[in-house]
Amino acid sequence: MLSMSLTLSTFFLMVIAVEPKKYYIIYRDGVGAGFFSNVFHVLGHVCVAQAKGLIPIVDMERHVTLYNEDHSILGTRNSWEYYFHPLVDDCPPLEDIYDKGNYVMSDGKFHGFIFDLCMSPNNEQFVEIMKQVIKPKRYIMEAVNAYVRENLLSKRILGVHLRGWEMSIATGHAHPPTCEQILERIYYMMSIYPVDKIYLATEQSDYVDMLKAEFGDKLLYYPNYFRTPNKVNAYKLRPYPRDDHMYLLGKEVLVDTIILSRADYLICLGHPQIPNISGSNVATAAIMMNNKNYKHIDFIHNGCNFDGKISPAYRIQAEEAWHERHFLSAAKLYRQYLVRKIKGK
Repeated sequence: MLSMSLTLSTFFLMVIAVEPKKYYIIYRDGVGAGFFSNVFHVLGHVCVAQAKGLIPIVDMERHVTLYNEDHSILGTRNSWEYYFHPLVDDCPPLEDIYDKGNYVMSDGKFHGFIFDLCMSPNNEQFVEIMKQVIKPKRYIMEAVNAYVRENLLSKRILGVHLRGWEMSIATGHAHPPTCEQILERIYYMMSIYPVDKIYLATEQSDYVDMLKAEFGDKLLYYPNYFRTPNKVNAYKLRPYPRDDHMYLLGKEVLVDTIILSRADYLICLGHPQIPNISGSNVATAAIMMNNKNYKHIDFIHNGCNFDGKISPAYRIQAEEAWHERHFLSAAKLYRQYLVRKIKGK
């Protein structure tokens, strides 16, 4: 029979031998979040990991997202690593971390405090975290840089980000702009700033058709992007309309957003009194990536949809937004005046 002293010694040696937790595994409950919602989710948990002194690592393989395919993409089943390098260099594989038990699981919840960093007028901490964490893979940046070299260099670019119909029925999201608002704001920006080209980032083909009819070759948009008409949600199409459809949707929105961040000016949803954050995670990400280099950001504010239904007050809110900018009483006449001014007539 072991003595009490030997038993205690063995116990303490066992405790000392246990390796302290080292990694913080980031995942997200459910699969329904959009691309940059997932990115901001990861950024929030990176802050948590740093506060705990742990090394963050993303698991979007066992905990799948909307963007996961049922097979490997670029040699991985972890959808975060379809698009981005791991959060830190030289991390062991997830399987090894799980096998050794050398980790702490996140709670899988979205931490809204990350937007406090976004909205801070002095948000250098957030920008630094973005630089450390958001490291797109080489093929993403090659696509971005090739497009920028061919289309944006030495030109003054007005970036326009437009979310479509699905925003009007998404609980907690900003109401989308009307077509009249979009045209009015573009012409307004062109009347006060020198603009050579308009870069449109959108998933809705109707917006492309409308602005191409209005601006012709002045309009730029990323080619071969999968866009759908009004009231068609690309994420819910079954069967999938192309191979690797969900992966490609993520790739396209990431490339589009980085290009949007290279513009000189920006029009997007949002409230003019809330700095640095827009009515869409895509535009907010572009603002952060731009790192205060936009010469002007013009926000369209139509209020927020709180009940997940198409609000009968939407049109009223849009009209009120126009009224706040003093364009309601003569919106059509004012737009005609701006068109003549831009065209030199």
